[in-house]
Amino acid sequence: MRIFPKNILIQNIDSFLLRENFLVSAVSTIFIIRFILKVSHYPQLGTDSLHIAHLVWGGLFMLAGFMLIFSFLSKGALSLGSILGGIGFGAFIDELGKFITRDNNYFFQPTIAIIYVIFIILYIFSKLLSQREYITKQEYLINALEMIKEAAINDLDNHEKKTALVYLEKSDQGDPLVRLLKSFLKDVESIPQPEKSLWGNVRSVISEKYYQFARSEIVRKLIFFILILQVAVETFFSLSITSFNFEQISFIQLGLLLSTTSSTLFIIAGVIMIVKNKYFSYILFKIAILIGIFLTQFFLFYQEQLSAVIGLFVSILLLAVVDYGLHQEKVRIK
Repeated sequence: MRIFPKNILIQNIDSFLLRENFLVSAVSTIFIIRFILKVSHYPQLGTDSLHIAHLVWGGLFMLAGFMLIFSFLSKGALSLGSILGGIGFGAFIDELGKFITRDNNYFFQPTIAIIYVIFIILYIFSKLLSQREYITKQEYLINALEMIKEAAINDLDNHEKKTALVYLEKSDQGDPLVRLLKSFLKDVESIPQPEKSLWGNVRSVISEKYYQFARSEIVRKLIFFILILQVAVETFFSLSITSFNFEQISFIQLGLLLSTTSSTLFIIAGVIMIVKNKYFSYILFKIAILIGIFLTQFFLFYQEQLSAVIGLFVSILLLAVVDYGLHQEKVRIK
């Protein structure tokens, strides 16, 4: 199954880095704007008759990002454009409450929950685009050509040369252009890989710490304890809700009740299966955590606004460790 029609849109294999820049910049911008507005008591830029909303600045940043991407060919320009575009989108989407309410209410309660859903959808779409099984031989060839451009722009470093050769190996070996480019790359001298940018170093450190964290047996036992604690808390929460008359339960309370009950059942099932089948147990844990991220967190963001972000970070951390445990069990079984 192809995502894009043939020869109309050619996938950029490395675009996940650009989408990551965009999403991280957008989410960070929302938090920064909300924090600054909170500590400064929500000042307004303008006069008695004019108000310059940060939506305007968001549009300007997105325009700047688009102009960079339209005007320049280098990877640096694309990266900067994705960051500026993310900042602009974050400033734009933060004003969503004003444009879905009749009274232009920035503080409309469901706004943060709706923004959360939008970013979840963007993240899922980004993950789908990153599935390499949908990449054709022609797209591998074109991406190899994009890598080779660096030989003329910034010199080709070792990593880029190896990546381009991998892409060419996955291209149509009967294509004369593929053979020509392979021969060309073998003759081109690559340079040592340049020092990473500040964001590249930060990303590498976070990734390294993440794997160290996920591999720790103590942490895995701690995660198991947290999941058990989560069962106790969510069971207490469910009982507290059901102690009321069902006719008095709001839509948000009902959503929280159903989602927390579902994730609790999966966690209990995972705990029961942990001795007999650890692999299947991790799958049940993962389903429980995903229910929390996609359903429970939505209702929490609706109810608690940005304070629910701590729970989201905990859920993502739990998912990271469970994913690693699942991978380890899969390797062991094989």
